Parts: sequence; structure tokens; C-alpha cells
Amino acid sequence: MRTKFGLIIFLLISNFSICFGQEKTKQNYFMGYKKVGQGLVFHDTIDNSFKIKIGIRFQTLFNNVWTVKNDNIGQVGQHTPEILIRRARFKMDGSFLKNKIYFKFELGLSPRDIRGGDDFEHGNTASIILDAFVGWNINKNFWLQVGQGKLPGNRERLISSGSLEFVDRSLLNSRFNIDRDIGVQIGHKWKKGNFFMKEIIHISKGEGRNVIATGNSGLNYTGKIEIYPMGEFTKKGDYFAMDLLREEKPKLAIATAFNFNNNAIRERGQLGDFIKDANDNYFGKNHYQLFADLMFKYKGFSIMTEYAQRWTNGSSIVMDDSSNVIGTVYTGKALNVQMGYVTKSNFGFSLRYTGNDPDSDVGTNVHMYTFCFSKFFFGHKLKIQSDFSYLQNISKDDNMWWRLQVEFHL
Repeated sequence: MRTKFGLIIFLLISNFSICFGQEKTKQNYFMGYKKVGQGLVFHDTIDNSFKIKIGIRFQTLFNNVWTVKNDNIGQVGQHTPEILIRRARFKMDGSFLKNKIYFKFELGLSPRDIRGGDDFEHGNTASIILDAFVGWNINKNFWLQVGQGKLPGNRERLISSGSLEFVDRSLLNSRFNIDRDIGVQIGHKWKKGNFFMKEIIHISKGEGRNVIATGNSGLNYTGKIEIYPMGEFTKKGDYFAMDLLREEKPKLAIATAFNFNNNAIRERGQLGDFIKDANDNYFGKNHYQLFADLMFKYKGFSIMTEYAQRWTNGSSIVMDDSSNVIGTVYTGKALNVQMGYVTKSNFGFSLRYTGNDPDSDVGTNVHMYTFCFSKFFFGHKLKIQSDFSYLQNISKDDNMWWRLQVEFHL
């Protein structure tokens, strides 16, 4: 087995190094690199019974933050600059048996990708694995998937970080998304005329990705329904930001999702600090989350709107057996609205408003306004983006952000 795997890797590298392009071999398979963003491809040329793709991508970010003293734009204070590799990813995906079986394996390699894993719950190791799942297309309408991957929550989280409209996701996503988890998913889709619909049910462990040791006795349950009243988007355009393909007809996706995390022991379900007392005993609460979103695209113009809400049983404050406060569940609601336009020469202009309204015992309201300029060279696979944001804090000084990011996909 090791010899066969080594042979495959050798052939891939040899073909890429010598040809850097398409090549049919005597063994009736194709190996090579077609264009930016499509990765190294290895597949059968007879009947496409199998296909494997290997890719890398990374983002180089120049980030600047200023403090606005006393909420007075004339009193811009401390400037904090930083330059970093925001994300660096290695991905392998593919399918077998004429797409009956599919898989995805993705690693996060930048410091920001792997941070937070050096604790007991993650086995005191870097949290490097992002996706590791295998799926079965039972028939043209049903599929089953097992492993670690994104939960079917808010649309912005499900859109790849390499296909965003802005330099990064919104504040709604940062506080309310349900991220990744380990479990089993079953999905169904059906179409009648121009009407298309998808339903997904996911049952997972509940603590998030790469967690191996906890005291949680509950599971996480997620359900999502998506409706496409105007037909399907071109090339899965409902799950990449901006209308880069310039839809010839109006396309609309409307979705709602509900998540129940039984006896969750982290502040935000699959994310945040673990809630435990001085003796490392875990304290859990039930988390309930509601999501609603829509995506619209037409001739270069796009709109995406999301609403999220999280609540728990009783107070958001968690106490131990001695009535000491040991943590909080991040409860509240948020709204995100963004719109943009892509010119025929592939320049993008976008606006975004996000309002986060946490419950009073968790935090205070914030409002963020963002303008973004993008230049797409090969769609989202090679692009430059720059955005400017103003963050309005209700209880403390405001902040301004200016970010510049370059993204490349092999």
C-alpha cells in the first residue's frame, strides 16, 4: 500500500514539474495542473470513475487598528499594525465509484489556524485538522456524510474563507457561528420545475473540532432547510460571495437553521472557553440557536443578509456548586447585511453593516460599518482586497480598521 501511494505522489510531482499542464498517459489517467485555483488533479480518463485534487491556499494580511478616543473622530489614538499569514491551508478532496463516494481532508497550518489547541480538551496538541470526512451519494437526491466538517449553520460560515466578499467574515459570524464538529449528516434535495430545495440533518459530538476529552454527556443536533424559488445558482454560486459569474437571471436562496446543543460546556457551543470549576469539573447548559439568511445575485449585483440568535435555559451566567461565577454562555442576537457589485473588468465594491446585540449579562451592543474594494484576477483564487471599518462600541472607545490582503490558491 505504501509503495502504491509513493508511486502516485511521484507521478504527480513528475508530471507537474515536467509538463505544468495537461497530459494524458498510457495508463488511462490524467495528472496535472490546469489553471490557478484548481490544484493538482489526478483522475481516470475513461469514465471518470475516480478523481483526486490536491491544493494549497494562503492569505497574507496587513492589519491596522486605531482607537477613537471618547468616540470623537477627531481624536484618533493608538495605532496597532501587524503583518501576518492569516490563513494557510492544505486540502485534498475527491470522489470514487463515479462520484458515489466522496471525501475531503483539510489542514490549517498558520498560527491563527492552529491556535487554541494547547489544552487538555484538545490533547495538548495543535488543532490542525479542519475537515476530515467521507460521504456517500446514496442516489441523486440523498447523501450521507460521516466525520469532521462544518455544521449546516449560517451561510457566511459555510462559505469558504477563500471565497469571501470582504477581507474577513462579520462580527455576527465571530460570535454566533457553530463552526465544525464531529458527527454524521444526512441530506436530501429535490427539484420541481424551476423550484429547488435542500434539507440537512446533522448529529454531532457537540464540543467542536478536534476535542478528544470532555465531560459532556449530551449531543448536538442541527437542521437546515434551503429554498431556491428562482432555480439553482450557476456553479454553486450560492456558496461563494459576490456575483463573479454575473447571473443572467435573478437567483435567490432563502435558508433557516436551528441548532440544539445539549448540556454544552463551552461558552459558544462548539467554540469559546470550556466552562469548569477550580477542580476541573465541567458545567453545562443547553444552547439553542436560530439562523436565517438569504443570498441574491443578478448581473454582477449581490445581497447577503443573515440573522442569528442564541439563548439558553435560565441565566446566561454559569455558577459552580458554591455559587461562584465560572463562565457565561454568549447569548443574544445579531444582524448582518452586505451588498456588492462586480464590474465586467472584475473590480468589486462592497458595503456591510453588522449589529451585535448580546444579552445584558454578557456584553454590550456594537455596530460595525465596512467598505471593501476588491480586484479579482482569477475569481476568488487570486485576488487583492482592502477594506475599511468603523466599529461603534456602546460602552467604550470606538475603533477603526484598515486591512489589505492578498489571496492565492494553487
